[in-house]
Amino acid sequence: MITSLALSLIAIASGTLLTYTYDEGAPLVSRLSSGACIGFAAMALAGFVLALFFGLNPNTIGLTAVLLLLPGLLLKSRSVRNQIDQDINQALKAISRASSKPDPSGKPISRIIKSQSPSFSFRSARRLVSTHDPS
Repeated sequence: MITSLALSLIAIASGTLLTYTYDEGAPLVSRLSSGACIGFAAMALAGFVLALFFGLNPNTIGLTAVLLLLPGLLLKSRSVRNQIDQDINQALKAISRASSKPDPSGKPISRIIKSQSPSFSFRSARRLVSTHDPS
């Protein structure tokens, strides 16, 4: 279980690092979400190809993890490291800003959520049916 969790975290980290090669202005949240998809796809592909040739055993899983660590070489680039620092700082500022001064525009969002409730939809549908005049 711990091995699968570690392999998952490696896949997410490697996919996130790969986003720095093609997606220049994306925020960290976007990088993490697309990086998770890319990392898991890379893990599945590498694991499948290695298991196809060598069989599914602990060695192929370890080799898959090593292959997933290869995007870590991107950290040698100063520009990538600077971009990661900027992304983390922006995310931390956004979190502290959201926790210290909540956005007052949350009221309309709560109205939208309430308006989408099943009881509201049922009442609206009933009103629509009762006021509909077929003639």
